[in-house]
Amino acid sequence: MSSNTPSSRRTVTRGATARSAVNPRVSASLHSPRRASVKSPTPPPLSPDAPEVLAASLKRETEEKERVCHCRRFVPPFRPSLTHYHSQLLVQLQNKDQTISSLSEENSSISTALHTAETRLYEFYAEQARMDEELSARIEVTEKLRTQVRELEKEKRDLHRRYNEEVSPHL
Repeated sequence: MSSNTPSSRRTVTRGATARSAVNPRVSASLHSPRRASVKSPTPPPLSPDAPEVLAASLKRETEEKERVCHCRRFVPPFRPSLTHYHSQLLVQLQNKDQTISSLSEENSSISTALHTAETRLYEFYAEQARMDEELSARIEVTEKLRTQVRELEKEKRDLHRRYNEEVSPHL
């Protein structure tokens, strides 16, 4: 059969659905029990007000399909919209930036305090070293003085003993 046969050259009236223009044999195969899930309402018979009826039918089918499509569209109830999610992420990012800046400030103040403490510690170590040297010098001076005192006491005893030896024979 060529595509120019009278049955294949059927014209579809304006506003008619594609199903209403299908050959009756093809239409019967479309309405078989195997394809019940895609079945649509049977088109109304052709009459003088057929274009209006077909337009109404097309509108009804379109609305039904849109309703079915909207019902099947999966939007989880717990998932916020993209803009809401985006704004939440921005708020989280701002919170993280604020936390980072406050922690950076705290870190710098702690670093300054640590540097100050280290400086004081080095000063204490320097003072301790100076005091240790001073104490060592004093201990050295003390030992020298003790040694001199011992020598002087020894000389004193020797002098007392000599004096006593010289004075005692005359007495």
